[in-house]
Amino acid sequence: MLPRPPTMGAGTSSSTDGRDRSVRRKTRRSGEYYLRAQGSLAGGVSSTVRRGARPYPLFFERGAGSRVTDVDGNVYLDYGLAWGPLILGHAPPQVVEAVAAQARKALTFGAQHELEFEVAERLTALVPCADLVCFACTGTEAVQTALRLARAVTGRPKYLKFEGHYHGWDDTVLVNYHPTAEEIRAAAGRP
Repeated sequence: MLPRPPTMGAGTSSSTDGRDRSVRRKTRRSGEYYLRAQGSLAGGVSSTVRRGARPYPLFFERGAGSRVTDVDGNVYLDYGLAWGPLILGHAPPQVVEAVAAQARKALTFGAQHELEFEVAERLTALVPCADLVCFACTGTEAVQTALRLARAVTGRPKYLKFEGHYHGWDDTVLVNYHPTAEEIRAAAGRP
C-alpha cells in the first residue's frame, strides 16, 4: 500500500514534494474522495494510522489475491494484506462462497450459534497450546482481552509493550506509539 511518510529529517523537502506531485497525478479520485470524507469522518479517515499517508490516504475499490485496485484504477501489491487479517488474500473464492452461503441463512443472531463452537474446536485442534478460544471483532479488542488474561493469570498489573509500535486504539496501548504530526492532529484527545 502507500509507504509511510518520511520522518522528520528524512529525505529532502524537494524529493518529498516531487513524490507527492507524482502521487497526486496518479490518484486524483482518491484526493477527491479524501476531501469528501473530511466532511463526515473525523480526520477524513476511519483509522488514525491512515491519516499519515502522503499526500493523502488512497481509497480502494476491490482486491483479488495479493493485489488491490484503487478508485483511480492503479493496482498495488498489498504486502501487508490489510495489516494481517487477510492471510488468504483478498476475496479468495472459497471464502467468498462460504460467507455468501452463511449470509443467505442469517448475518447475526446476537445469540449463540453452532458455528461458534465448531470454529473454536477447529482452532484448538490446530493450536495445541490453545485450550479455549475467545473471539474478538477487532485487533484492539483482541489485544485488550489478551492483556486482561495476562494480568489475571500472572497477578501482575503491568505489561511490556514495544515502544513505537501500534497495538490498537485503546489508550493503554497507545502509550509510546510515535505517530506523525498528521496522525496526531487526526487523533486529538488521546493521551
